[in-house]
Amino acid sequence: MKYVPLGSSSDIGASCHYLQIDGTGILLDTGVDPQQDGLDGLPLLDLVSGHSDRPVDHVMVTHAHHDHLGALPVVLKRFPHVAAHMTRATRDLADILLPASARLQERKQREGSSLADPIFTEDDAEASSYAYETHELESSFDVTGLRGSVAVRARFYDAGHVLGSAGILLEFENGNFEFGGIGVLSIETNEVILVSAYGSNPIYSHTGHIIFPRGDTLVAVPFDVEGFEVTGAAVPVLQGVRVENGGAVQADVSHNGLLVYAPAGTTMGTQLAWVDRSGGNLEPLTTRWRLFTSPRLSPDGEQIAVVINDGGKLDIWIVDVGTGGRRRLTTSGDASAPVWTPDGARVTFASGSVGSFAIKWTRADRSGPMETLLESEYRVWPEAWHTDGGQLVFRENSTSNNLFVFDVQDRSRTALLNSDFSERAAAISHNGKLLAYESNRGGSNDVYVRPFPGPGTETAVSIGGGYGPMWSPDDSEIYYLYRGGGETHFMAASLQGDPRFRILGQEKLFDGVRFWNLPSGAHYDVHPDGQRFLVLNMRSADEEVAKISVVLNWFEELKRRVPTVTDQ
Repeated sequence: MKYVPLGSSSDIGASCHYLQIDGTGILLDTGVDPQQDGLDGLPLLDLVSGHSDRPVDHVMVTHAHHDHLGALPVVLKRFPHVAAHMTRATRDLADILLPASARLQERKQREGSSLADPIFTEDDAEASSYAYETHELESSFDVTGLRGSVAVRARFYDAGHVLGSAGILLEFENGNFEFGGIGVLSIETNEVILVSAYGSNPIYSHTGHIIFPRGDTLVAVPFDVEGFEVTGAAVPVLQGVRVENGGAVQADVSHNGLLVYAPAGTTMGTQLAWVDRSGGNLEPLTTRWRLFTSPRLSPDGEQIAVVINDGGKLDIWIVDVGTGGRRRLTTSGDASAPVWTPDGARVTFASGSVGSFAIKWTRADRSGPMETLLESEYRVWPEAWHTDGGQLVFRENSTSNNLFVFDVQDRSRTALLNSDFSERAAAISHNGKLLAYESNRGGSNDVYVRPFPGPGTETAVSIGGGYGPMWSPDDSEIYYLYRGGGETHFMAASLQGDPRFRILGQEKLFDGVRFWNLPSGAHYDVHPDGQRFLVLNMRSADEEVAKISVVLNWFEELKRRVPTVTDQ
């Protein structure tokens, strides 16, 4: 995540903050400095305008004060493609405030009290309202940008300042479910406080608590908003809450203390399972439901390296295909994205936390130490080994997701696909000649193929949506997933490799709605026999009964178990 202050952060002024979250650009407020005239009072928009690594996709307005809202017509003229998000009351006030501001600027120039030209006209103010989108408090909405490589969602909550004022909560994953912890950002001072090193999907309670899940248990941390500080330790407050495979907690708290949640039951998580090319003959490999992600078969198909999320801590386990038995490979709590070496002797994986990231490998039988292959100040993930075992394609997330090649012998790195767009989920063909990958360069996330390591012609495999490419054992097909219209399909593209690579046809293999996946990356694998898929099975709707539990006056119990500074 990148942060750029564009206006004042401590005094009354042109409040404006820029966040870039894995390719999604968001402006937080667009104010005008009331002590300055004309262009001198605007935020420093040139710091983001025209910069390819600083896209602007959305504007979020906290409240209708001039120092937070007054530059909105200027921003919407400069970035006409963006949406401006606010509460309905803020919109109603903006419809009054901004035209009045335009009239005031014109009058001051006409009367000679200001020599500056108005920064916008009354027509500009009224025309800008086309970009307004209003949202209810506590209602989550999507703000992922065109080049965003991970989903970003936003939520307004009551700030208690003026009519319609709201704080902003941004929720996003880092792309591989490495939960980076829970933090609080002060828009006034730009300070960030770490609440918990592990966790996801935080909920702010007006009792002065930050609530989030650890496993299937909700924990609460007392937080003093006025003092901007954590005032106590995390305390378990409710067990047995359903948490989805990606960390989303099925719970929420209302303003008046009403708690609603879905019980964990027996369906939390997924099972490792086999299905055939038709999606039938489901054969579970594991009986216990766990939060599995990124399953990867060993080259001989006898073992599976898979990530298990345990309360926000991620580690890699090895599962025996024949017996279903499992053993732990890592214990750091920050391991993800396992990739087998071509000889099946080692597992490569991503590791690290903020400011210090690495790709490591270790022997699958745990007979040797873990070794670091490369380090980076940005997040890095192993993607695919070349068949010679000497080159590793990896992904680095600096300004966007880009692909590089790491040479094991000389420990060097070379750019493979390094652009303003997001490229990821690389898969090298078994003959070592072709690279399949995802890219959003066409406006949607799609699968492409190009010669490895290049140069050469790039061929689009999917059109209008595709992700998670995998090669068939004989390189005659590329499997991928398509998601659209609320449906997910496993697809197969038949190929011609020589003398010129081309797509011969497309076939839908089976519906994938009941198998857990993300709209990016591959959370499935292909058996070496080419006849079976390893999937993350979810229990079908007719096997479970949806239940919602409601707790009245839950605030009293919360404050009793986790007192805040105001309760003491």
